[in-house]
Amino acid sequence: MAITTSADFQLRELYTSYIMEAFTEDVNLVSSGIVSSNPQISGLTSSEGHAGTVRYYGNAAPTVNVQDESATAATPDSINTGVMQAIKFARSTTWSVGDLGMVLSNENGIVESARQAVRAQLVNEQKNLVDMAFGILEDNSDNDSGDAISVIAKQGAGASDATNLISRDAIIDLVTQLEGDPSDFIMCMNYKTWGSLAKLDGTSLIRTSDNPMFVGSFMGIPVMVNNQILDISAAGGSFVNGAASAHFDTSKLQGVVYFFRKSSFAYGSIAMPTPVGVERDELAGYGSGTTTVAYRWGHILHPLGYDWSGVTNAYATDALVKVAASWDRKWNNIKTQAVSALVFNH
Repeated sequence: MAITTSADFQLRELYTSYIMEAFTEDVNLVSSGIVSSNPQISGLTSSEGHAGTVRYYGNAAPTVNVQDESATAATPDSINTGVMQAIKFARSTTWSVGDLGMVLSNENGIVESARQAVRAQLVNEQKNLVDMAFGILEDNSDNDSGDAISVIAKQGAGASDATNLISRDAIIDLVTQLEGDPSDFIMCMNYKTWGSLAKLDGTSLIRTSDNPMFVGSFMGIPVMVNNQILDISAAGGSFVNGAASAHFDTSKLQGVVYFFRKSSFAYGSIAMPTPVGVERDELAGYGSGTTTVAYRWGHILHPLGYDWSGVTNAYATDALVKVAASWDRKWNNIKTQAVSALVFNH
């Protein structure tokens, strides 16, 4: 039978302090520039339930009237406003050790175990962001005519032509399509794509930051490399399905680069009731005993301008955030699109 003693409480406090230290030292999602704090989201982090609502205001262009005393009264512009659902994420990781004394006898042991727990959190938060981007673009493809997706991939003859590969021109064309400036975006890709980009135009790929989340910049756009960004297939039901699938050799995978607008996602940490838990089971292992440590975290990660349309009676799962049915775009201006994509041949 597992029990929790006063010594376990002391150990819990020790683990908590090392976990907090590791979290502040590691590079987290907030430092990427893609996410930012938001007062409304921050207000939800301490609320009960699995989801909450935030008010949004549309980005309508006001009508400018020429004043004329003899003219009829001006028609006021209406404010496009409403509420959006934001879903919460709650995760945990646990690890156990038979002879905890061996770990505690060396400070490096407890520090490393705490650091591994924090790294698991950071990797998971980045995966949430990547999965969310996929789901948003699924919705964009199905319900918004794919105006945030540029497909230059091609199958058959000429599939390896320069026009079908990632290049400066393809990136410029997408930024133009999004009516933005290169400085508005952060490009996210996997290492395979980064290698292709470096081979095609290595002179434009330069190191500009000591932040380990970034490998540099391309034409002034920060480049983040994350191998959780997977190549995609039209046959796999991804956001390039439908009419665009005619351009693909469905037996192959196409590369994808996500273009995140800076500060386009709101983020807030959820204060977990017991972030670190410790218990000792003296009967485990035929009496050898096992100490188990649990680390729990939670957060809200929400794309600005989107409504969460998935279930709200449970925490978000990886599978749910990747489907179009979970999202509904409220800001219909392409200039405020949280994430876009460039799809190409390798």
